[in-house]
Amino acid sequence: MKGDALKKGDYVRVCGDIVTDDPHALVADNDGTKDWNAGHQQVMKGQDSDQDDPARWTEIHPPDLIEKLPDPGRTVAIYGVALVARATGLDVSGKDESVTVTLPAPAGPPHLNIQVKVREFVGPETNLASISEGNPTKTGAQISVGSDSATVHVAVHGAPFGGLRGQFKAVYLLSWEDGPKK
Repeated sequence: MKGDALKKGDYVRVCGDIVTDDPHALVADNDGTKDWNAGHQQVMKGQDSDQDDPARWTEIHPPDLIEKLPDPGRTVAIYGVALVARATGLDVSGKDESVTVTLPAPAGPPHLNIQVKVREFVGPETNLASISEGNPTKTGAQISVGSDSATVHVAVHGAPFGGLRGQFKAVYLLSWEDGPKK
């Protein structure tokens, strides 16, 4: 890549082949060394590498081009949230997983009478019956809107004895909209 070094918040265009891969993570072994395989086992929690597992990673291998782009002056911020709970075959009570994340809105509002707007798009991969904490109808996450961000919380339950997984996936669009006049 030519030009300035990339820094946090830069916009880039990446070109290459899109592939899915087993989840992997780098974790410290007991002796303090880093081990990819231990990370893989920790993420997969002893399960096999199911091709349909939503925990698989989508990656670009290898990137053919990484190009820095000018800041487009974002008006929308887009985020994805995914959560899976899978009980083992010996787990009599099932497995619970939850996530709480704060999603920043795009750069500052243009004037004072503006507020954060959040749109949630729950994916078809979501097992609605597995949502144990979320919005009042359990059809999405609990969303709390702040002055410049939104906090999303959701919990899912995986059925006992390795039964149906608890699954949640949603995309969130944060933007600004006119608020009440002050």
